[in-house]
Amino acid sequence: MKKQLLLTLSAALVLAACANQQATDNADTAAEDATSQEVANQDQGSKIEEGHDHTHDEGNHDHDHAHEEAHDHNHDHDVTVSTETVVDREGDNYIVAHGDHYHEVPVSEVSDDEQKEIDQYLKDNPNLKAEREAKQKIQAGYFKDDQVADRTLEDWQGDWQSVFPYLEDGTLDPVMEIKALESDGEKTADDYKDYYTTGYQTDIKEIKIKDNKITFIKEDGSEVTGEYEAAGSKILDYEKGNRGVRALFTKVGGDEEAFESVQFSDHNIAPTEDVHHFHIFFSNDSHDELAKEMDNWPTFYPAGWDGDQILDDQLHH
Repeated sequence: MKKQLLLTLSAALVLAACANQQATDNADTAAEDATSQEVANQDQGSKIEEGHDHTHDEGNHDHDHAHEEAHDHNHDHDVTVSTETVVDREGDNYIVAHGDHYHEVPVSEVSDDEQKEIDQYLKDNPNLKAEREAKQKIQAGYFKDDQVADRTLEDWQGDWQSVFPYLEDGTLDPVMEIKALESDGEKTADDYKDYYTTGYQTDIKEIKIKDNKITFIKEDGSEVTGEYEAAGSKILDYEKGNRGVRALFTKVGGDEEAFESVQFSDHNIAPTEDVHHFHIFFSNDSHDELAKEMDNWPTFYPAGWDGDQILDDQLHH
């Protein structure tokens, strides 16, 4: 079930702008009302200093799901509609899980026999909708400390590529245009591109993770490998009221030049198999010192993805 990602940029921008404003107002208000007191009572996190721009809030999604409505019928991924992927039905659309985000797929695109099977499955599993809503709430940065679970490098095994080149070559320009429209004139697409340039900037072009080893490959082809062990999690409390989690790893062997401290942030707060991208922080400083870095968050996607796939993923966040 493959479709073109964008019919036209202008059409997508208009749809996104209209849908997102109302969705943002409703979703943010509900989430913050439900969790503001809970977050205020937490004292285990690290309060982020004033003066930073936390539009991105590297540890969580700062976007609602209006992009699903605006771009769902224009995606470039194969989205399989089955009892293994469907989590809800809303009107004439099925809500389908795809990695760490969701797509709307018209019911009309599914055969009558499949509809009967899927509808019966949803009826028999009413918990799926609640689980989806709980996951979206967590990814928006609203959760309790006791929901956080330590992770291992198993979650990020494989080969990864930096997203920075796709920002530089213009592939992600549609994302910046949409963000500009969503800001209601407060920022331009160039403003957002400058912001993400600072965020994505890195001379690490590839990362390979196998077992407990992380290999960092630079643009000049040089590479270093370190052996790492898990060092727990760090919860960050943001001034807007939501939160983020970084998984901490400390070097215990490998090349001398390999970074001493590495932290991952991927919008999840516990072990998961559905990682499609992550933000990473690395230095020779302590974890407490590294956790202060809020402006630069190099971001990596699977090495096998092309620019269209990465664009599609970003349009759904």
